[in-house]
Amino acid sequence: TLTGRMKRMSDFQTGQQVVYIDDFMPETVEIITSISDGSVTFNNGSRSCIAAMIRPATKDEIKTNKRLMES
Repeated sequence: TLTGRMKRMSDFQTGQQVVYIDDFMPETVEIITSISDGSVTFNNGSRSCIAAMIRPATKDEIKTNKRLMES
């Protein structure tokens, strides 16, 4: 279900590598630099989003530094 797939702020931590889930967002693997006020921030503040827009990057995505298709 969608609710089961939704991520919360507590599902993430600073330093974690993540990717956006939507195809229209950047494909690069991002590193979380801070979490506060309901948003996750990357690249020391140059980009941020809510937790529902990202997921943890897979080992293959981290290796290629690019979002891949989820299976």
